Amino acid sequence: MAIKNGFFNSRDRDRTYNADDITSYLEGIVGNGVFPNPSTCLQVVENAGMTVSVNPGKAWIDGYWLKSNAIFNVTIDQSDVTYDRKDRIVVKLDKEARTVAIAYKKGTAQQTATPPTMTRTVDVKEYSLATITVKKQAKSITQADIHDDRADDSICGYVKGLIEEIGTETLLKQYETMWKQYFDKSTDDFRTWFDGLKENLSTATLVRQFSGVYTTTQQDQTIIPIPIEGYLSGIDVMNVYVNGLMFVKDVHYTESGPNQITLNLPLDKGQDVYFVVFKSVDGENAVKVVDQVAELNRLKNVIVKGYNARSSGWAQDGSYKSYTITDSKISESDIVKVNFDIDSYEKARTAQVLGTTKCLNGSVKLYAKTAPDSDLTLDYIVFKGTKKK
Repeated sequence: MAIKNGFFNSRDRDRTYNADDITSYLEGIVGNGVFPNPSTCLQVVENAGMTVSVNPGKAWIDGYWLKSNAIFNVTIDQSDVTYDRKDRIVVKLDKEARTVAIAYKKGTAQQTATPPTMTRTVDVKEYSLATITVKKQAKSITQADIHDDRADDSICGYVKGLIEEIGTETLLKQYETMWKQYFDKSTDDFRTWFDGLKENLSTATLVRQFSGVYTTTQQDQTIIPIPIEGYLSGIDVMNVYVNGLMFVKDVHYTESGPNQITLNLPLDKGQDVYFVVFKSVDGENAVKVVDQVAELNRLKNVIVKGYNARSSGWAQDGSYKSYTITDSKISESDIVKVNFDIDSYEKARTAQVLGTTKCLNGSVKLYAKTAPDSDLTLDYIVFKGTKKK
């Protein structure tokens, strides 16, 4: 292994040095890359058409240097018809050619474009100034297509050891241009979408709610018909309730046919299953909007929250205990669904409060196997409409 040292004054030419000795000395002091000041040093920017410009500046590679005191223009090869391509603008050290130059490296057009690999050998080293995305069928290169690589230490980086500060004001130019292009395109896309939406919604579209109840006719019944005509699976929205709890599709039940559901657990005979369906109505093919609104108001649900069913209010009713809620808005044709709050749910379950309710004109009855030993707090919803079995 040879040991070299220097530099010393020569005596009778016993100490001679060449460029390799100088660069070898300097490469241990100054790190490779581009100089950080000014912030535009060797920055690649858009030009006209398929050309880009490299701003003046200096670079340093292994003790060799490049200095450009004028804008250096680079012509980018024409775009591909089918795929995008990624090219690079690099600073290239070639010891065999004895040059440090700005070079253009063309990538390969492909479905997932990647930039060309940089050469890093003993005699040739490349440092990327920018990666350029050449979009398919592009006629020009914009600043948004140019990714500044100068600050990335893995492929370029700034010269270290002589740095006082790095100016970053011009580094924002690329991102500002990208943002403007994104904003303009998003605005155009929104306007196109909204114009189409206005065309499609030239008539009124309303959402109507339909409700129905089915009472099981067999013990351990799992297949439940949907008691709402015209229900369209995948288009309409349907909620299913049993014993005051909303069942979740694909968890508690599945839609096993065009007009039926299959429960995961069987129900007793005589148990009610409540259905609520939301349908959109196109005003062009329906009644007038005013009539639809009036109909919706007529069928509007009544929601009562925080009702207190007192334990002393339960009375013997045949083989069950019943509790009467008085409400003038309830009629015989309505359906009432009851939900117990979290503190009352276990009490209601212990008393075996049934999901079945009985609507009368001006009231609704709740039923239980035994009278609850304490008050129950509940919400109830009155579905205005006609019962179906």
